[in-house]
Amino acid sequence: MLHARLDVGALLSALAVLVRPGGRCLLVGNAGPGGVAAAVVKASRRYPPGAWRVVRQTACASGGIACEVVQLARLGEAAPRPGRLEKARGKVVLEPGFGLAAWLRLSRGADLTGGVGPLEEEEEEAWPKWSLADVASHTTPEDSWMAVRGKVYNVSPYLRYHPGGADTLLDAAGTDATALFQQHHAWVNEDMLSACCVGTLRQ
Repeated sequence: MLHARLDVGALLSALAVLVRPGGRCLLVGNAGPGGVAAAVVKASRRYPPGAWRVVRQTACASGGIACEVVQLARLGEAAPRPGRLEKARGKVVLEPGFGLAAWLRLSRGADLTGGVGPLEEEEEEAWPKWSLADVASHTTPEDSWMAVRGKVYNVSPYLRYHPGGADTLLDAAGTDATALFQQHHAWVNEDMLSACCVGTLRQ
């Protein structure tokens, strides 16, 4: 089997769920530059960076076909980001139970501010005001903020629900993402993130 038929990134992402940090796994595939084994070795260096290390490669034969065994060790420093399962048409295939309807159910009347506390819509003048420096200090998957159209949001709870994948949100974490939002979601009402709003952006 050629690696063109296999989403190696998705394979490593799935393996990260099954293999604990410090654990190892064996993958067997065709030898040669177009084989699965070579693709796994190459992908382990970049998807996700620092999460996997090739500890052994061994040639073998299966039914007369030249194969190669690749042993991977999961380092655990970097884990696959949520939702990064498969890209198609600029979107990702979300995990079951993380679609739009599930998000709307979760966020209805919920406090998803990450400890800031729910805000009263009619009291916007009294909301906390954050500088871009404040926003820039929240850039991890567990604590991701961004500003959109003058409001600041804790987008961590939304990462796994984002149709474009968690990575695109994390790339914009800690910034004023208004221009990016306008480019890709000009028709979207950001009020769908109202449960995640932590205040306004200080001008």
